[in-house]
Amino acid sequence: MSESKNKLRMLYVLDILRKYSDEEHPLSSMKICEILDKEYGIKCDRKATIYSDIDTLKEFQDNYFNIENVSTPSKGFCIYEREFQLPELYLLCDAVQSAHSVTRNKSKELVKKLESFASVYQSKDIGSSVYIDSRQKSDNNSIYINIFYIHQAIAQNKKIAIKYIRHNVDRNQERHYTVSPYAMIWSNDRYYLICNNDTKENIMHVRLDRIKNVEILEEPRRSFEKYTEYRGKFDAADYAEKMFNGFSGTIEEIELICDNSIYQDLLDRFGKRSIRQYNKEFFTVRFTGAVSSGLVSWILQYGDKIYIKKPQLLKSMFNNKINDVSVFQAKRDIFLKNE
Repeated sequence: MSESKNKLRMLYVLDILRKYSDEEHPLSSMKICEILDKEYGIKCDRKATIYSDIDTLKEFQDNYFNIENVSTPSKGFCIYEREFQLPELYLLCDAVQSAHSVTRNKSKELVKKLESFASVYQSKDIGSSVYIDSRQKSDNNSIYINIFYIHQAIAQNKKIAIKYIRHNVDRNQERHYTVSPYAMIWSNDRYYLICNNDTKENIMHVRLDRIKNVEILEEPRRSFEKYTEYRGKFDAADYAEKMFNGFSGTIEEIELICDNSIYQDLLDRFGKRSIRQYNKEFFTVRFTGAVSSGLVSWILQYGDKIYIKKPQLLKSMFNNKINDVSVFQAKRDIFLKNE
């Protein structure tokens, strides 16, 4: 055996255990020797080397893995604990495959990487439990490098220049913005950049899967303290709670009176701390959120099951939306009648 292969042998043994062993598939020292010879061209005596290598690996293992010598279902060695448990890998793979902002090819690539944290036997079913609807997946392959640049800009307190794509029926529009980036958040299965547009005095939400190019500028970004209630640090988690359907707006105290039939939906959205019983037929929901067209659309989906108690701004926006829908319906009826 060459000196270089001898130095690498212990790492090869670890790789074999990680790839071909688990609680249900322990490997004997003889089987490890066979794989070393077949896959790496290393011949060794199982007593003089394999046991010694595994003892050394056990000293190193710490929190990264756990090698056990087991007697069932057969005698041998196996990786008993890994960086990720199987339920964790299932969860991560399902999230990757379901995410709209991750392209189909990137989803497959990431799932493949996640599968490598399991044995070949465990990995067979990890990535196959979720159906990927390609119509709902992004086709923007630059999103990953854009995320990297945006993280850098936030860390360096710099502005960025972006090219943003808006899809229309007849053609796509490209718009160029200079923005001050504050955070990236995941909301309603979409990835958003929270920022300020240089030409505006408010917060802007930008879908990351619609950004084609990111350039970090030398100019310092505007302070988010001018446009938000946050001081010192932008609280992305708190901000995400107040968003509805990816829309920003004026932050207000909101109170809704809701029919008991939608209790479960609103419990899932707001949690028990925001909900109080109003009477036998209704309950109230109180929360702080962004008054926006996204919130109005969210309320509209429940029809007559939600009454807006406050603020007045939300009531006005809701009534205007109802009026706009009525006008549109009337125009549509006339158009279809004359077609």
